[in-house]
Amino acid sequence: MVAVVLIVACAGWIIWRCWGRGRLPTAPVPSGRIPRETLALEAFMHGNSCLREGQCAEARVAFHQARELDPKLPYVAARLDEVE
Repeated sequence: MVAVVLIVACAGWIIWRCWGRGRLPTAPVPSGRIPRETLALEAFMHGNSCLREGQCAEARVAFHQARELDPKLPYVAARLDEVE
């Protein structure tokens, strides 16, 4: 029984060590290299906040900016129709 526990513990330790080496390090993105998709999502969320507060002109600008940055972002066209 002790041998089985020892074997399982060693196998777990080996797997844990190999899994840790295979992962990519999570480093912060430099400020000049923020992905366009992230900027588009932030613009979309800003537009939603403006729309909720009743600031339609600012929401329209944010939604247009989101569409320019990432045309594939879902719901942007629907929100633009809603604002206009």
